[in-house]
Amino acid sequence: MLRVLACNEEELRAISSAPSSSIADIGGPGCVSRALLGLSSAGGSSISSPSSAYYRTCRDVRHPLNLRNERAAMTHLLDVIGRALAIYPTTLAQDVSDLLDERRYPRFSNKRHARIQVRGEKEVLHHFAQWARTALEIMD
Repeated sequence: MLRVLACNEEELRAISSAPSSSIADIGGPGCVSRALLGLSSAGGSSISSPSSAYYRTCRDVRHPLNLRNERAAMTHLLDVIGRALAIYPTTLAQDVSDLLDERRYPRFSNKRHARIQVRGEKEVLHHFAQWARTALEIMD
């Protein structure tokens, strides 16, 4: 979905348009997988243009459209994560330190369980932020 959010109009048309030929016209299962990869069905390994790639739906996109689009998608993901983390009144580090205080957050209390739940949400967001930053570093 991030690829769709960050792609330009031509790339979006290539992803979401119906295939230009049916599976039977392509030449069998081996050619279908080559077409899904954006390779020509003639047996060569040259990458065809994005508009001629065989994408049936957005779910069929398995490989990056291009580096510009992948960078934009990762940057967008970091922005979304940053906005989500900004909504929380405390940081992940504060949550971890608060949970060490068993007087303020007694074991098995609803207050403690709520804090544990929020901490888990933040851990997931931080994981995907790290993933996106690593992807951007690799692309550079």
